[in-house]
Amino acid sequence: MNPSRTLVAVLIFCAAFFLSLLGVAADKAVSKPPTSATKQLTEFVASKGVKTCLKRMEQVNNFVVKNHSAGAYIFLPPSNVNKNIISTSLEAYSPNNTNVASYYASTSVVPTSSNDCGIVYDTVSYRPQSCDNLKKTDYAKYKASGKLAKNIHILTRDENQPNTRTFLMPAGAGCVVINKETISVN
Repeated sequence: MNPSRTLVAVLIFCAAFFLSLLGVAADKAVSKPPTSATKQLTEFVASKGVKTCLKRMEQVNNFVVKNHSAGAYIFLPPSNVNKNIISTSLEAYSPNNTNVASYYASTSVVPTSSNDCGIVYDTVSYRPQSCDNLKKTDYAKYKASGKLAKNIHILTRDENQPNTRTFLMPAGAGCVVINKETISVN
């Protein structure tokens, strides 16, 4: 993969995203729905030949970004783009709230033999509260499922979703929260 091409792609995405923000303001004035934070990313990978997983990629990227602004780095395969894994690293942040820290999200989609896509995503954020405190407050309804090895706690929100987990990793006085899900679409 050519790093300079990827850097150019990211710069184009950021520039297009900034221009879309101007367009969103104009759209609101005439009551049109705002452009999604990942629309330019989707358009870029479509221009590189991604077809099979394009819709799934846009869905999962929009899900992890939610209503935040985002920047992205795209990992495209050197060939057979439509038949290989596409991965995206995103930084999501709230432009209107400087008290909310950024969080990292990683999404990957890969075509399956049934002409659909396998999906995996992770979100990673730092919380100033201890992991023990978070388990008692924000994650009180989650079931403790053990530890990965020594320090990282595994939490389960729903036993009926075996491929969705939250991990709490102590980090100084705070806690790194990692949410992960794998999705197999048949």
